[in-house]
Amino acid sequence: MVRAAIVAIAATFGLLLTGAYTASSGAAWACPQWPLCHGKYFPTGWTSADVHILHRWLALITIGAIVWLLVVAVRDAGMSARVSMLAGLALALTLIETLIGAANIWTELANWVRISHLAFATLVWGALIVLVAEWLPLRLPAPART
Repeated sequence: MVRAAIVAIAATFGLLLTGAYTASSGAAWACPQWPLCHGKYFPTGWTSADVHILHRWLALITIGAIVWLLVVAVRDAGMSARVSMLAGLALALTLIETLIGAANIWTELANWVRISHLAFATLVWGALIVLVAEWLPLRLPAPART
């Protein structure tokens, strides 16, 4: 569970950072199609389109990491149902977040969609942090009584 949690949190954090960079660097509209970018999965050259597509690929990797986290949480007999539920919530929020990200393109960056994209990214991050906060005490040794 430790590896899965670290990978999921690291991937999500990287996704948040690339999303912030995509938005702040003007690359948010660099790929006017979804899921392709100018008809390609990998644009050539280091352009704003490459920045944008990197964010999309990292989103796919993050989904995989959160799926892995959910599988590990469900299979671990010592894991609380709450931790498994939080992993499932993180995955559901991430999938919704992905559709909202695509809606950025479909709606030509409508403000309400951009705000929703940021809000759901924050919810995903929050679900993962709460998951770790729930899970960590289950793994720490009990304090010694004197």
